[in-house]
This record gives sequence, structure tokens and C-alpha cells, in this order.
Amino acid sequence: MAEQPQQRTSCAWRWVFDSLRAAVEPSTLVPHLLSHAPTLLQSATRIPLREVAADVSLLVQAVSGRWLPVDGAESARICRNTCNLVNEISFRIQLEFSTHALLALVKFFQGTISTATAVIILEEDGGVDASKAKIEALTALGQVLHDNADQLPVDEVSSLVLFLLGLVTHPATSLRGQHNGSGSRAIASGWSRNVDDDMEVQRLAFVAIGNVYTRAEPVISNETWKLTVQELRIVTERFASKGPLTEGYDSSRYFGALLRCVHLVLSERKGSLEEHVASYVGFLRMFFLYGLSSSQIQTSESRSWKEASAYRPPQLRSPVQPPARTNSESTSMVDEAGSRGFSFDSDQSDSDGSVSNNDRYKSSKCRTTAILIVQVLARADPKSLHAHWALLLPTHDVLQPRPYQATLLTTLLFDPIVKARVAAATTISVMLEGPVRAFLHVAEYRELAQKIPFTTLSSTLGQIVIQLHTGLVHVVSNEKHSGTLVAALKALSLLVTAAPYNRLPSLLLPNVVLSVAKKTQELLNSSTDQSNTVTAAVNCLGAALSTTPASTGMASILTVKNPSEISGASLPHTVLMDLISYSRSPASSAVRVEAFQAIKAAVHNYPMIVPSYWDQVFKTVAEVVDMGWEKARTSPSSPARGSLSAGYAQPSRICDDKLVQSAIKLLDETLRALSGFEVPDESNDDSLLKAAPMHLGPKSLFAPSSSMESVRADDGCPQWLQALDRLLPAALIHSAPMVRGAALTCFAGLTPAVFSALPVQKQEFIISSVMRASREDDTPAVRSAACRAVGVTVGFPQVSKGKEKVIPIINLLLSRMEDISAAVRITASWAVANLCDALCSIAETDDAKEANYPLEDVPLGSLAECTFKAANDGDKVRANVVRALGNLARFVDFSDIEMGHKNVVYSRTNQTPASQWLGTMVQTFVSCVTTGNVKVQWNVCHALGNLFLNRSIQLSSAPWALSVFSILLLLLRGSSNFKIRMHAASALAVPNSREDYGVTYGDVVQTLIQSLDSLENDAGTGPTSMKYQAALADQLNRSTIHVLALGQPQDYDILKDMLPKRTSFLHKWLSTVLLSTRRDLPWSGELYEEEVFGTTSKPVCTSEYDEKPLPPPRDQHGYRLIENQELCGTSDKVSSRCVDAERAVLALSSMYMHGGKITAAQNFQKLL
Repeated sequence: MAEQPQQRTSCAWRWVFDSLRAAVEPSTLVPHLLSHAPTLLQSATRIPLREVAADVSLLVQAVSGRWLPVDGAESARICRNTCNLVNEISFRIQLEFSTHALLALVKFFQGTISTATAVIILEEDGGVDASKAKIEALTALGQVLHDNADQLPVDEVSSLVLFLLGLVTHPATSLRGQHNGSGSRAIASGWSRNVDDDMEVQRLAFVAIGNVYTRAEPVISNETWKLTVQELRIVTERFASKGPLTEGYDSSRYFGALLRCVHLVLSERKGSLEEHVASYVGFLRMFFLYGLSSSQIQTSESRSWKEASAYRPPQLRSPVQPPARTNSESTSMVDEAGSRGFSFDSDQSDSDGSVSNNDRYKSSKCRTTAILIVQVLARADPKSLHAHWALLLPTHDVLQPRPYQATLLTTLLFDPIVKARVAAATTISVMLEGPVRAFLHVAEYRELAQKIPFTTLSSTLGQIVIQLHTGLVHVVSNEKHSGTLVAALKALSLLVTAAPYNRLPSLLLPNVVLSVAKKTQELLNSSTDQSNTVTAAVNCLGAALSTTPASTGMASILTVKNPSEISGASLPHTVLMDLISYSRSPASSAVRVEAFQAIKAAVHNYPMIVPSYWDQVFKTVAEVVDMGWEKARTSPSSPARGSLSAGYAQPSRICDDKLVQSAIKLLDETLRALSGFEVPDESNDDSLLKAAPMHLGPKSLFAPSSSMESVRADDGCPQWLQALDRLLPAALIHSAPMVRGAALTCFAGLTPAVFSALPVQKQEFIISSVMRASREDDTPAVRSAACRAVGVTVGFPQVSKGKEKVIPIINLLLSRMEDISAAVRITASWAVANLCDALCSIAETDDAKEANYPLEDVPLGSLAECTFKAANDGDKVRANVVRALGNLARFVDFSDIEMGHKNVVYSRTNQTPASQWLGTMVQTFVSCVTTGNVKVQWNVCHALGNLFLNRSIQLSSAPWALSVFSILLLLLRGSSNFKIRMHAASALAVPNSREDYGVTYGDVVQTLIQSLDSLENDAGTGPTSMKYQAALADQLNRSTIHVLALGQPQDYDILKDMLPKRTSFLHKWLSTVLLSTRRDLPWSGELYEEEVFGTTSKPVCTSEYDEKPLPPPRDQHGYRLIENQELCGTSDKVSSRCVDAERAVLALSSMYMHGGKITAAQNFQKLL
């Protein structure tokens, strides 16, 4: 019985449309068909979709043929009812039209809209029906486009978008009234029905445009997108120029559609938005407080922190009804806001409290969408948005009750709707991402900034940063809604990462840490599960503790012991104890991981706190490692403990692998802090600014940093023994590759002092562990970490001076250099370069006699051949390969017979003679310097300097010398990178006799003088070049004086075109140098006081990148020999500088005298 009504309704659909299809004049049946619209709607869901689509297309064709164009009341009524039927069917079922049928449908809607508009304008008979037909046609068009716009051809899409844009060219007149304060719909007595209809038409046109961009974005051309952005910008500019916006139900619907359209169009970016950002920001800012009167904001301020999270079940919420519809609104059975074309997850959040009866959505959709558009702009063009930060973010009094600034932070603080607050916090986060760190780098706080007549950019940014701190900390401290709190914590994390705290108040960062720590404790004490929020809070603490440079305010509160010193706040050093407690059970794995990372950041930036917390850190790490390993040891299926292949022990996931890895990383950082290990970061490397670019004497990459001189030689050894006994053995054979890699990375943090203090058994354990992992582990990341550890340990004397250790390590590294993984090849090549550096140090000192093997036993030829092959790899490998070859080039004997040169190792006859691969080495240098990146190029310069130092090479007769000098000169003249030019100038100063320069002497002198003269006007490649400008100037001084001092009188003949033109400059420059040295001042005026062409008493530390400056030439007159170098006093250094400069003056004087320039020669002699 139940099936009979269904059959009757489905039969009704087919009977009606079969009749329409069979009729000779189908249009005569259309009025009768439309009168049965309710029955047809009920039966449409029971008919196959393709059949419904075909029947709808048939109906549209029949109406188009008879009732278009709209010319009166009857045709308007037929078209209106047809559009209404199509709209309701499309809303209930998703119709799939063929391209031909879809084009016919769109043409019908366009025809109805266009011809109905003419009837309305001319005020002909049927104007009311025509107006309704126009609205229904637009409603149906938007619905059909939402489902089928991607089926339209490209040209038709562009044409349709242009048609719709023509409907929204002028803003609705009814929306230009003044703000009426109450938030109710603004009503003007003189408004006409046409004005209201115009407002609805434009709203529906915005919906249709948005649906096109939602569905047909791939087929929209760039030109169409640009035109749409331009036209929408015109609409928004007109609204922005009219002052306050009208508020009310209809206005909110209109602006909601407009903002949604703008959001969808800008999200599908197909071009630059730079020229539009200013206009859109001015318009969007008007909506930050839209729909919120002063009283409402004041109420939200007093309740938002207390009642925002109070859950109210749906059955207890008061029913909310929109105001009664006017006759201008759509007569469709389903309101557009609830259609699939324009829907939200929920109209109101459960925690948003009551809603005003005069605005169902409290205009929150407008505010939220406007904020999301700002987010789109921030992602699309962050640099263009930087100019408008002062409009979007507060500059003063963010927490004051009045007046309220229309900013994102105001919305986050006081908006009563959760979605708007979350959107504001998310948008602030997006603005703080990307290139903002460089933008905020100039921000600073000035107490007297308000007294000056203008505000600088740096002061404005400083005020914005401080207000952001104030507002976000307030939100974090008071917000109850978890989603908003998580978003605010993320924004605060990004803020503390980007803020330049060295230019801001010292208590700013400590206040963040204390406030977030307090909130974290409150969350943990909550009766509900707050794991996600706690994770975000601990992540924020980690971001604050990892800020660089380390904050003096943070350092003081982390080490203070007296609570009275911090104005009654809770004891700050308990922040670390709190983090340690968060890293233990029963906290969730995500919270524990974040806690470990936060502690690691604190240990890295504030190493002075480590000794006080070692016991707690060790206990916590041991707990994690033991829990992850316990099940593996007791499992009967576990393989042997020593297995390092695919059969790793599979411990029960009592602890997440990521958690164990984080614990081991914390252990690594703590051990490095205790032992004084320091690795300078290449991006912030100031080592070249603190020591002369030329070092003389034995050196090692593996000595502790000079900045850690206060660390005793045995510091860290007891803790290392604890880790080696209890933690690292289990971690090295853990089932998770990430854990094994972290454990091997710990060994890369060893220092020579700690390694030498360890028992021999522990040393052997470390060496065997890293070698076995690099050879046998099946995970590339683990093999890479092991190779890095090998590269560190190979520089320790206990390893490099032992034949039984060095030979196996060489064979291992040679095999890893051919690994299929690029990551392994990079670290293996780095280890090979360090090995060659250690061998070079042994060869250049008496350590070779102390070693229990002659260096001739080392397979240097195999090392060279392997590096030659690797020179064809990527730039990261090539940089290390060049450094390795440069170290070899410094001490290997390249002569055909043994000459007995001191500090030169002769290659035995059972290996390939070094003389046979010298040419290949030079070719490798030339190839790398011409095709490599910046790092490869400066390493080549350094390597060539090492090659010039080799005593077995006669540069004057070397066939490749000319090409090598030409490359160095080319880099010195043409490179825009100051670091490359500095290394090139350093290498040019290595040859120790005039004969070594040969025919290139003139070019070398001219290039050095020209570079020295033009340096003041050379800005380099950018701000980073300024860091090396002083170092480059100093090196050019040194190199030029060295080369000139080697000159001979007859060299005037090859310099006669340059010297007369540069006489004045050379005289002034040399007089300045002599005056500076005679006054006991360095040449640069502020740098390099400690060393001049001599060795430094402070060895440099391990660096992943080759930052070692070149040594000076040997066996030169006036330069000390490497074998007998001793530290000298400041007066001796200054005296040496004077002697060098005076020798250059004498050489120049003799040249000018030889060339007949007697006056110039006498002027130079007067400098003496």
C-alpha cells in the first residue's frame, strides 16, 4: 500500500513531461505544468537524475521559445515560476546537465534577467512580476552554477562573469545610510520597492559570482580574474567612501554575500594583488566591529572571558527568528543562506550565548569573512600588507575600554562570537609568518617616542609588537574557549619567534613565559581533557625559550633564587621544573614531546642553568628510554641485542617513537652544554670578524670554542659516562630509525677534552658504534647521522694517530661516498674533509713522529680518486670535496722523486703517484669554481691557497698556474659576494716570492689596488655583505701590501699604465696604514687586533661549513716560520705590520724610480 502513492507521484512527473514532449505546441502546456509544481517537486526525488535533467532542459526550451523575452505580466509570471521550479529541484537534487543543456539553461536565466530589467526600468505593465522573475532567475542561476559551472566552456565562463559583474557595478542605494546604533534594519520612508529589489539582485549576483569561482576556478582565465578583482575593488571603494555602513538583517545578508564573493575570488589568485591591497584593507577594516554597538562591545568585554565557554544545549536556547520578509525578498521555498551555495557549519557556535532578535547572525558572518579576506591577503602578498599593519593591528591602549580601535586584536579580545575570535587569531598568525622576521627586525621601543613630532617606522612597529604582546597575553590568561585559546597561543608563539627582544623592554619576554606557564598549570588542573591546549601552551613556552639572541631578562629570571627579586611572582626557575614535570607520565605524548623541545631550547640558549638540572633531566630521559625498551628486552621474538639489520628489536609502543627521539635530543643538547661544545651557525658566523683571515700554524677544526674557555677540560665527562652506561646503548639499537639517528647525533657533540678523558673502553664503544651504524643500518638518515659522528671523532688525536683506526675509517668513508642516498654522501664527504684536515695537521707538526704509523701508509691516492668522482655530485657534496682536496693539496708530495721537503708526505710507489693526479685536482678546482654555488666557490679559493703552500710545487713553472690565478682574479673583480672576494684575496697573498706570480704579477697588483679603491662604494649583494665588508677591507690591505712588497724595480714596465694614475691613492693609502700601525691601531680601526700573519692561541671549533681562513705564506722575508712560531706581544705585532708596510713602500719607490718618476719615488720615501 505504501508504494502506491510513490508510484502515483512518479507517474505524475512522467505523465506531465511525456505530454509536454508529445505536444505539437509544448509552450501551451507550460502554464498547466507549472500549476502542478508542488506535486512535481515531490516526485522529482524518485526519478533518475539524468531523466530529471533532460525534462528540466525540455521545460526551459519550451518557455524560452514562447515566453522570452519578458514583455508583460504573463510572461514575467511564467518565467518566474519556471525559475522557481528549477531552483527548488536543483536544491533538492544535484542535477548534472550536458554542456549543451547547461548553456541553454544559462541563456534562459540571462534572458530572463536582461528582459525583465527592461520592463522594470520602463515601468511597464507587469513590473512587479518582472522584478520577482529577475530575482528568481538569479537565485536559480546561482544554484545551478554551484553544481555545474565547471561544465561551461572557458569563453562562456568569462562571458557569464562579465554579465554578473554588470549587475553589481553600483552599490545598493539602501546600504549607504548612516549607522543607526541599534543594529536594527535601517528604514527610510522614501525608499521604493525597486531599491529593495536592486539590493537583493546585487546580493544574488555576488552569490552567483562566488559560485562560479568555487566550481569553475580552473577554467577561469587570468584576464577574467583580474577584471573581477578590479570591479569588486570599485564596489568596495564606493562603500568605503560613504562612511559608516548600514546595519541590519538585510544589510548583513548583502554584505555577507559581497564579502563571501571577494573571499572566493581572492582565494583563487591568478595574479598580483599588490595594487589592490590598500583599497581592500580600508574596506575590510570597516567590518571588524560591524554589527556591534558600543553597548554590545562593552557587554562582550565583561562577559567574553567568563561566559564564552558556557555550553548551552540546543533545547535550552531561545528560538531566534529573522524579521518578517519583505516583498522584495526571494519567494523561493528555500532561503539562499541555507542553500548549498552559501552555507556555514553552524550559524551560531554553542558557546556564543544569546543572539539578538533583530540580527539572526549578529553580523558575525560579515566580521568573520572580512577577517578571513585579510588572511588571504596576508598569504598572497605579505610584503604589501606590511604597509597596513598600523591599520590592522593596535599601536596603543589595546585593553582600554574606550575608544575601541577596529583592529584584529580588538576582535580577538572583545568579539562575542567564537568564530570571529578564532578567525582573528588565525589571521594574526598568518601575518606573523613568512618574511615578517626581517620586517620586525627594525622594531624598537622608545619611551620618548610620543614627545617627538613624528613617529618613525621602527617606533610604530615597536608599539605594535608591544600591544600584540599585551593583547595576546591577556587572551591567553583569560580565554576559556579551547579553540580560541589554541589559536591565540599559536599567534603568540609566532610573535615571540619574530620579535627583536634586544630592542624591546627587557621584561616583555619574561612576562610571556610566566603568563603562559601559569595558564598551563591551570589547564592541567582542569577537570576536562585539555591536551591540545596544553600542547599549544608548552609549544609557546618553547618558542619563548628559543628566541635568539638569548634574552638578558630571561637569563636573570631563570637563574634567580630569591622570590623577592621578581616582585612577588612565582619563583621563575620553577618554569624549568614545570617543563620537566610535563615531560613525564601521565602527560600525553604530544605534551611530553613539546616539553622536551622546550627544555632543549632553554638548555641551548641558557647553558648556565644546566648543572642545576642535570639530575632531573637524566632521570626523565632514562624513564622514557627504559619504558620504550622494556618490552623489547622481554619479548621472546626479539632478535639478538647486537643486531643492526632489518631485525631491530620491536619494543611495545609504551612510548611514542617521537617521544624517545625528543628525549635523546634533549640529552644531546644537555651534554653539549655541559662539555662546552659549540658549533657556530654559518648564518650568524662572526668568527671571521674576530680573527684575521690568515692563520698560521697547526690548527684543528675540533678544538673547543674560544668562547667556552671557562669550561674545564673534564667538564661533562661524568655526565657522558652516565649516558654511555645507561641510555645510549639502548637507544643505538632501538627499533625506530629516528631514535637511532638521534643517539648517533649525540656522538657528534663530543669534544676532544671529553673524549680523551673517557676510558679506552668507552672510546672503543663510540668508534665501533658509529662505524657499524654507518656501514650496516638500512635507513639513510641513520647512516647520515653516523657519518657525521665519524667526521667529528676522526679529528680526535686518539683516533687520527692510530693506524688501526684510520685505515678502516677511510675505507668506510670511501664506500659511503658512493651511497645511493644524497644525505649520506653529504655527511660522508664532510667526514672525509675533516679526516684530510686531521692528516694535514699531523703532517705539518711533529705529531707524525708520535703517531704509531707513517702517513705514507694512508691510501691518499684512493682518497683523491674518490673525491674526484664526487666532484660531479651536488653542490653540498662538492663543497666538502673541495675542502678535502684542499687539505690534501697542502701536504702531499706532487714531485716525481722524493725531495725530502719538510711537512710534505711522499706517496709510496705502491700507490698512484701524486704527480699523476695533481692535474686532475686542478681541473676539479676550476670546474667547481665555474659551476658551483657560493659556498663551493669560496672553498675553492681556500683550497687553491692550500695548494700554493705546498713546498713540492714550483708555481713559476706550473702549466696550470696562469689559469688558477686568472680564476682568483675573476672572483675578486666580479663576485658580488664579499666572502668569496675575501677568500680570493687571501689566496692571492699566499705565494712567497715574486717568481711564483710569473706573468700574472701585474694583473694581481692592478686587481688588488682597484678592489681596494672601489670597496667604499661597493654594497655587495645585500645586508649580509655588510657583515664581511670590514673583513674584506682588512684582507685587501694585507694582500696588497704583501704583493707590493715582493715587487721589483723592473715591474714598473708592466704596471706603467696603472701606477701613474694611482699614485695619489697609493700614497694616501700607505700613509694611512703606516700612521695607523705607528699609533698602535689596527688597519681596520676596530677589527683584528689579536693577530697579523701569525697563529692564534685560540683554536676554532668544529663547523659543518669550511670557515677556516687561509694560512700565510711560509719562508718569506719578514714572516715567521710555521715551525718556530711563538706568541708575541702586541708591540711585536704592530712592529711586524710596520715592517711589512715599509717594505711595500720601498718596493713602490723603486718601481717609480725605475720608471723615471723621481718625484713620486721621493714622496713615497718620505713616508719612511
